[in-house]
Amino acid sequence: MGTSPLELRPRNALDLIDGSVRLYRRHFGTLLGISAVLLVPFGVTYTLGFFYYFRALGPVELGQVPSDAQIDMPALIAGLVLLILALLIVVVVEPLSQGALALAISEQYLGRPIGVWAAYRRVVPYWGSLFLVGIVFGLLVAFGPLVGGMLGGGGGLALGVYVFPQAGTVPAAIGALVGLCAGLPLTALFSTWFVLYKQTMVLGNARGMDSLQRSRGLVTGHGWHVFGTLFLTLLGITAATLILTAPVSVGTVVVVNSRPEYFASVQTVSQCVQHIVNVLLGPVFLIVQTLTYYDLRIRKEGFDLQMMAAAIEGMRGRRRGVTTEPAGEDTPTC
Repeated sequence: MGTSPLELRPRNALDLIDGSVRLYRRHFGTLLGISAVLLVPFGVTYTLGFFYYFRALGPVELGQVPSDAQIDMPALIAGLVLLILALLIVVVVEPLSQGALALAISEQYLGRPIGVWAAYRRVVPYWGSLFLVGIVFGLLVAFGPLVGGMLGGGGGLALGVYVFPQAGTVPAAIGALVGLCAGLPLTALFSTWFVLYKQTMVLGNARGMDSLQRSRGLVTGHGWHVFGTLFLTLLGITAATLILTAPVSVGTVVVVNSRPEYFASVQTVSQCVQHIVNVLLGPVFLIVQTLTYYDLRIRKEGFDLQMMAAAIEGMRGRRRGVTTEPAGEDTPTC
């Protein structure tokens, strides 16, 4: 029987983040490999697309030639095609990649190692649901700021037209910004409620929109715990990204200002470094999400006790020469 690398017990936010980092370090190759299946093709395509885009429009953007000068159209078309292809890669592959990563994290956490391609094969049946529910989740997250921005912008526009006509579009812009900010609490609420839909679907077999309801059910009563854990994780990932990419970003600015003819090349290098950092840090947030999913199940459903009972039953079965396969969501075969 495999052994879990982390003790099954309720954890606070810092413990969850620390446990996620330790799990990532222990299974770095597998989790990085799953993440790289999406991020490497996307990164290569995206970087090449921007290289051709910068080569075509870089001189114009830098003011080296008149804005009406001849643009390198083949390079521009190639760049736009590659950028569209990168977008398609994300749309098609990301749901599958995220599902495979959640499954692999779960298996490693429960002491059942799994390979990169085995994880992908097991989540293929969930691809359609992951894709559609992901769209719904994105719409829910964007709903508050989108509606608030539209209402605020409309109100500001009316105020500008009828009360402060000399202000031009300033009232509309301010109103849109205020409305957008007013909608952020709704974004935080929906993000916290439904953020675990991948885990409830792939690990808990909650189908379709039921995965959103299952996520909300787990989070209810522990919303601030979930929000705080994920918010601290995002802050940490953002800080790490800025620190790791800062030297290249500063170097890019220096080179572009001193040797503008290297604009396309240095921007391409900057994009490459950014994507390498994204590949390295990409799994961290999903690891924290998955451990948070199990943390909530331990707190609300006694998942640790279920695991203990399954392990004891498995040992009894082996003594009797019988292989037992405990039933229940996420329960491992021991």
